[in-house]
Amino acid sequence: MKRYITLFLSTLLGIAVMTAAPEIIRGTVTDSESGEPLPGVVVQSINEASKSVSFSSTKADGSFTLNVKSGVSVTFRCMGYETLSMKVTDDFASVKMSPKATQLRDVIIKAPDIYQKGDTLVYNVDKFAKQQDDAIIDVIKRLPGIKVDDDGTIVYNGKPINKFYIDGNDFIGGQYGLATNNLSKDDVKSVEVLENHQPIKALDDIEFSDQAGINLKLKEDARQKWVGVAQGAAGFSPMLYDASLFTMRIASKIQNMFTLKVDNTGWDPSTQIIEHDYEMLFDRSYDANIWSDYISADAVSIPLADKRTRDNLSMLANAITAWRTGDTSMRLKLNYSGDRLDYGSGVTTDYFSSDIPDFVQNKSLCTSIHDVTAQLNSEVNKSGYYLKNKLVADALWRNSDSDVSGSYSLGQRVKRRTLSVVDDLRLVKRNDKRLITVSSRNSVNHNPQELNVTGDEINADQWIHSTDVR
Repeated sequence: MKRYITLFLSTLLGIAVMTAAPEIIRGTVTDSESGEPLPGVVVQSINEASKSVSFSSTKADGSFTLNVKSGVSVTFRCMGYETLSMKVTDDFASVKMSPKATQLRDVIIKAPDIYQKGDTLVYNVDKFAKQQDDAIIDVIKRLPGIKVDDDGTIVYNGKPINKFYIDGNDFIGGQYGLATNNLSKDDVKSVEVLENHQPIKALDDIEFSDQAGINLKLKEDARQKWVGVAQGAAGFSPMLYDASLFTMRIASKIQNMFTLKVDNTGWDPSTQIIEHDYEMLFDRSYDANIWSDYISADAVSIPLADKRTRDNLSMLANAITAWRTGDTSMRLKLNYSGDRLDYGSGVTTDYFSSDIPDFVQNKSLCTSIHDVTAQLNSEVNKSGYYLKNKLVADALWRNSDSDVSGSYSLGQRVKRRTLSVVDDLRLVKRNDKRLITVSSRNSVNHNPQELNVTGDEINADQWIHSTDVR
């Protein structure tokens, strides 16, 4: 009896060994179309409860080894391929996976309104811009901590900025109103505030700055190509018009900017070329205009806002070209501004006595200003050496014609000219022990002035010429 029992148990054990799954399987996974081996395929053994029991991944040659002691099936997963499931008893010598496109769900990344990057505060323009904004200055005005004065000066935390960059280039200088008032908000990605900015590398870690710099970071599609804005408007009765053209190109080696404006609505476009001279090349006590106008017979003072009283024809033309070679940068500016103004006023005085005739006085005045400026800046900015030279040549014409009519008549003509050449130089030399600073200004100013008065019983002339060499 024992012999039969032993024989029966041996038979069952043999059958169990013949039907049991192997503990380790080996194989190779390839692309079903190209036949190339697939590395990085995730191979998993799954039990009867559909849970992963063990896993492995294919090597560079597509081979794999997997322990499937308690598994009933094996799955193969890979990005870009259809998931494959096989039984543990199948042949794994050559597993072929079919390519399949993998669709990813949409991912939306939102930039924060403001974020800090070291000493730089970055404002996301898209978060602060509004549809009605004409230029980037409209966005800058509403940024927290920033204020724009009436003359266009940008102030951060109560102090004027000491540098203005576009994509890290200081090619505009102090006339940054040209960029802020004309550059479209759609071309600017962010406004970066460089806190405690020291623009002179030779003074870094020596002279602390409590002022900030501003950098406009352009969008990718606004770089390395010409961008611009053209605007125009007109009205009737009386005929009013305002037109402007602005174009700019920021490249790695050379930068260009051109501006044209004409206006007769009361606005003076020359306010955009005001020099916000944030870098003093000499002592603040220096007075550049110690000689006032001797002839000022055409001076007019009106206690109302200019835009409510100006009867004008104003023009502006500006061209800026800047280029850089290593640590040396050059900038050439050409400016023309013209402004013609017409004034008119009248006074009638009645007296109680009929024996005294009424006093009537009608005044008319026309003034014109033409200003042409050429400016050449050269700068070397290194950690141990700084040199800046600014050469400016300016020609200014100011004319006026006035007439008085009524109880008496009088005519007056004023001519003023200013021809000047000014050269500013600053040198900073630094080594381990010493810091040497040299600043200088050399200037020549020639100012001829003329006055001619004509009337019923008068004809007089006056000439005053002054020349100032310093």
